Amino acid sequence: MHFLESSIERGSSVPCSSLAGSVLTDSAKILSLGEIIGYAGRIGSAYDVTLNNYFLMQIVSLVIAPALFSAGLYLTIGNLF
Repeated sequence: MHFLESSIERGSSVPCSSLAGSVLTDSAKILSLGEIIGYAGRIGSAYDVTLNNYFLMQIVSLVIAPALFSAGLYLTIGNLF
């Protein structure tokens, strides 16, 4: 979902500067890749509950990816003001 939204060109409707907009767009693409990996791990752990690899893949991807994205947002907002 985030990948599709970040791939759409919005032109001048982006409220932040073009540099911050492109950085946030690239970050959203990386976040969506982390979400896809996390949900793939969730699907894999639903089919095989004995392996810990799927569980670890799910937890690491779905917890760390949004945290890094939030950190990037805070740094970007801090640089704007």
